[in-house]
Amino acid sequence: MSDACIPPSALFYPDPDARMMLLSATQTGSPTHWLLIPQSFFRPTTHSDRIAVPWTYWSQFCLIREFPAGIVVDHPQVVGSHITYLERDFRQVRGGGVSEHVRLGLIDFASHNEHYVQPSKTWTLLGKLAPISPKESSRELPATTTHGLPVKKICTSEDNIVVVLVCPDFFKNFVCLSNTHF
Repeated sequence: MSDACIPPSALFYPDPDARMMLLSATQTGSPTHWLLIPQSFFRPTTHSDRIAVPWTYWSQFCLIREFPAGIVVDHPQVVGSHITYLERDFRQVRGGGVSEHVRLGLIDFASHNEHYVQPSKTWTLLGKLAPISPKESSRELPATTTHGLPVKKICTSEDNIVVVLVCPDFFKNFVCLSNTHF
């Protein structure tokens, strides 16, 4: 890790010490909540009295992220120390129509984050013993990037993000691929 050069334009960096787990809770008409906890918290223990751990203890290691009602959060992908997701909101346009705006969101928990970024007010819990802090960013996915096709979902690996587009009915039996750089 000490000799690894992290390019400033990189979206994420795999950090084995900062792997996260995510539990998502959504109720119709209510905000979406994500409970995030470092994977290392669940390592085996030698303490026989720690079979059941109360929330008052393990909540100190957790983070909770809230997305406002009306924002649809799709396809969260947890890969190591980063989480990618699609964030959709629907806006009224002239003439009474509705326009969908899609953003690619990223939360990075890598310990190499040198510049601490104060988390936004959407973080409703930052456990005082959480070993890492979130660094958030997002990028719009305008129609010009997707060639006018709606975004269906994303798939993420350690070094790639694949955006899956909805193809017109004419192409419904074919896979729709685009090689677009953000």
